[in-house]
Amino acid sequence: MKGYNHKRRMLFVRITAAVLAVLMVATVFTVLLLQ
Repeated sequence: MKGYNHKRRMLFVRITAAVLAVLMVATVFTVLLLQ
């Protein structure tokens, strides 16, 4: 059970990091397009 919880937490952290990276890239592209 503890291992399953840890695995889920790592997956959640990985998804959160991926979403943040996509948002950062989208922000950079928007800034470049608006300039």
